[in-house]
Amino acid sequence: MNTNKIIIDKKTGEVKISFDVTVYKASSILKALDDFSDSCWVNADGDPLKKIDIVLKPKSTNISLETLGYEFYNYVLAMMKQANAFKV
Repeated sequence: MNTNKIIIDKKTGEVKISFDVTVYKASSILKALDDFSDSCWVNADGDPLKKIDIVLKPKSTNISLETLGYEFYNYVLAMMKQANAFKV
């Protein structure tokens, strides 16, 4: 089962990632978007109960699109882990 999809669009200079919200927490995705907004233009679209599609476009040309996509994905996972750590 493929629960995420990372697309590198070198022509537009964007990274597009789809998250299945039944697996990945919408709050973690949105927190990651907020944290990445200093270095990227960010956009989110979709249904917060099903799937969220995000687009990241680096503000600097020094940022690798491939690295950005996987770093964002890993950051979402870290946000989910952190959120679970605070549950009692």
